[in-house]
Amino acid sequence: MSPFGTWELTASSTLPVTAAPGERVELRWALHAPATARPGARWWALVKLMYFGRVWYTDSIPVSIG
Repeated sequence: MSPFGTWELTASSTLPVTAAPGERVELRWALHAPATARPGARWWALVKLMYFGRVWYTDSIPVSIG
């Protein structure tokens, strides 16, 4: 999840994940800023994980254009 207007920076909004109970899994995804992106632009993103009718959200993750 991220603010409206940043969604097109990701190739996909979903990523299937499989993990055993108690297992830690590292998730990675790529962001692709357009050539017109303003250097210094900053926003946030977070992961929404849904499983067996439950929903869990990560802390916000800072994202910036270098």
